[in-house]
Order: sequence, then structure tokens, then C-alpha cells
Amino acid sequence: MGSKRAVAGALVALAALALATAGGLAVADVDGDGVRSLSELDAGTDPLVADSDGDGLDDGAERDAGTNPLVADSDGDGLGDGREVHDLGTDPLATDTDDDGLADGREVESTGTDPLVVDTDGDGLGDDREVTAIGSDPTEADTDGDGLRDGREVRDLETDPTEADTDGDGLADGREVEVVGTDPTVADTDGDGLDDGVEAAETGPLAAADPLARDVFVELDYMRGERPDPDAVALVVDRFANAPIENPDGSTGVALHVVVDDAIPREPTTSEFDSVRLRLSHFDNTARGYHHAMVVADARATGESVAGFATTGHVVLQTHGDDGDAYTTRGQAHVLMHELGHSLGLSATRYAGIDSHAVPYDDYESTMNYNSPWEAVTYSSSGAFDDWAYLDKHMYAPPAWRLPTARNASATTSASANESTSTASSVRASPNSPTDASAITPSFRLGQDTLRTPFPVRLHRGQKC
Repeated sequence: MGSKRAVAGALVALAALALATAGGLAVADVDGDGVRSLSELDAGTDPLVADSDGDGLDDGAERDAGTNPLVADSDGDGLGDGREVHDLGTDPLATDTDDDGLADGREVESTGTDPLVVDTDGDGLGDDREVTAIGSDPTEADTDGDGLRDGREVRDLETDPTEADTDGDGLADGREVEVVGTDPTVADTDGDGLDDGVEAAETGPLAAADPLARDVFVELDYMRGERPDPDAVALVVDRFANAPIENPDGSTGVALHVVVDDAIPREPTTSEFDSVRLRLSHFDNTARGYHHAMVVADARATGESVAGFATTGHVVLQTHGDDGDAYTTRGQAHVLMHELGHSLGLSATRYAGIDSHAVPYDDYESTMNYNSPWEAVTYSSSGAFDDWAYLDKHMYAPPAWRLPTARNASATTSASANESTSTASSVRASPNSPTDASAITPSFRLGQDTLRTPFPVRLHRGQKC
């Protein structure tokens, strides 16, 4: 190779000498690349080849551009100089023309981004940040297709631009932000134990729920002849509506939805195990976010006759004393309020004054206190223990599964004309239970098992009057 170049150089020199001898100028450009052959000999380029490095740029063009005519990729970005100049418009002397953190070659050959634009998809995030830090698609403004641009998700909302549903609540981030108004980073925006996705459903058993304000749903079954006083139910509903709990939408209170449902067969006594059996047979809203309450003829806990017993998600109570006399309206409301408190999570493990005579009522003014007046219908909001403040942070809701189709028909089961399912201002008709369990899809956050046995039992040893 060296001998060939020497021969070529000698020939060029002879040609130049001949021209000069003939009176011409010694400016011969044998390969026509715009550079005198003698200059090419000095520079080390090939005077017989217009493009010494084969990069698509003649040596003269490289001289003018400032690139190296002996190196096909002057800036080492993975793209030949000629391609950068003629096809891409990138700078053959800059590895990263748009200074976005990605080499031009990687943008062209790998990521599919524009090496001339820092933010190829215009989503507000630089290409390099999307590729190396976030994992989003730098060529798609909305990588996860949730209706929000990647930049907005990262900078403003702190959602994941690669996950359509950041908090896993069943609602796409875009719908939460633009339509529903819920927090796309919190599965349960209002803190009532029900995920935003099930609360935002426009049809189905939780259609009345509001994902921006707390809701509690209760299915209330009763044995024949034990239908509760609707005014007692309404009184408890009113106490919840006036609860000192602030909601994300700026309102206060808790919406208590009580579905007075089936009249179930009457049994002389109902123990803890009996209540489980009855629940499995008659609870229509399993896995729908509902608490279950049953009004029975004679509640027995650990063999003892009591006004009621409960655990989270499950309530058993009666509406009359052992002498058969019905409790007053406020007395019924008192028992329901007490047992519902247990179902929501209030227990002696949270505060020693619950289900106890240890704390005077003046110090703990709550229906949960055994020292409370029999007809008191209230949870404490101050004093030794604040029931509402505890529920504000720890309110329990049974798991709610998302249904693919709405089932809105009211319940049709009835025992007789005077004990059929009905509604009042505070009571709604019950939706039908699913006909096919395989048609139900679980929500993303299930919580506790609604069918667990109701132990340990919280008792209400109220007056029998």
C-alpha cells in the first residue's frame, strides 16, 4: 500500500511539473474533490479518491465543514459525516446535536427520536430523561394512554406516565383528574375504605357513592316480625350526616346508606355461629362494599342474651328486650349506632372506654361507652377519645369488587305484604345479587375477607326494656 501511494505521489508530482513547465499553474486536482492534489499529499488524504474516508462527503466538503476527511464519523456519534450533513441535518462535529443527552446515532438508530429536537414528542420531558430515567416513550406524548401527557404526570401530578392507573383503583389517571376530580395517586381519595373506582361507578350497588365524600353502605336484613323502626334508622343516618368529618369536596359528614332488605326466616335464638350461617344464606351484597346487619329475635353471644354483637363488617342486634317489649325509637337507634361503630372499627383494643364501664360518660360521651344513657345516639368528637377522629383515619369498609355490568333491579324477596322490601327517605331498595360469581372481577385493593367468622365479638349488654 505504501509503494502504491508513493507511485501515485510521484505521478502527481510529474504531472504538476509538466503543467508548470508548460506554463500552467501547479493547481492540479486529480480526483476532483476540490482539494489540490499536492495539498492532499500534505494532508494525508488520497489524491486519487474524492472521498478518502468513504463517509459520503468529498474531501473538499469535509475541509469546508471542518470534519476529518480521514475519519468517516468525525464526532463519534455512530453516524457517518455525509449522512449527518446530507440526510439528517445534524452537526457532524457534535455527538449530541440537540444537547438532549442522547447521542445522535442512538436517537436515529435506537430510540427513534429526532436528533434535532430535545423533546421529540413535545410532552414536556426531554428525550434523554424519558429514555434513561423515567422509562416513558419519547416518541409518544402520552405513553400509557391515560389521557395525560407524560410531562404533566411527572411534573404536576406525580403520577406514573407508564401506568394508566397509578394508584390501582380502577380509574385511569386522566379520568380521575379531568372527570371525577379524585386523587390519581391515592386509591381511596375520601378515606371511606372504598376505592375510587367502585365509588365512581354510575350504575350498580354503589351507584350512590361519592368518591369525594365518605359513604357507608349497610344491608339490613331482619327476621319476620322484627322489622326495625324506620325512624330509628333515619336517626342514625342523620347522626352520620352531621359527623364532624371533612371530605375532599369541601363538605362534612358521612353518607350512611341503609338498605332494609329481606325478611328472613325467624329463629328463636341467634348465636355467633348462627349469624355466620344466616349471613351466608341471606347477605345479598357480599363483596360489594356493604356492611351486613341482621335484626334477630334473640341475640346470644357466648350463650348470653345481649342487645347485639358485632365485628368489622358484620352486625347482629335485636329491637326488643327479653320481656318482649320493643325498644323505643331512640333505643333501637342506640343499639344500631353502637354495633355499627364496631363494624366500622371502633373496639376496646382502640380505647379502653369502649364496651366498658371504666370511663365516666362525662369523659367519654359516646354510645360506645357502657355508661352512656340508654337512648344516647352519638359518637364522641372530643374528650378522652374521639370516635369520629378515629373513624376519619381508620374507617373500615368491607371489600368491594367491580362488576362488569350494572345490576340495578330492586330486591323482590318478601315474606308478606306488610314485610316486603321498601324504602323511606333514609332507606334505598336493594340491588339484586350477582347471578354468576364468575362474572365478577375483583377490585385492585380488597382489604379484609367479608366472610370471616365474626370473632372476637363486641357485645352490647344494653338494657332490656
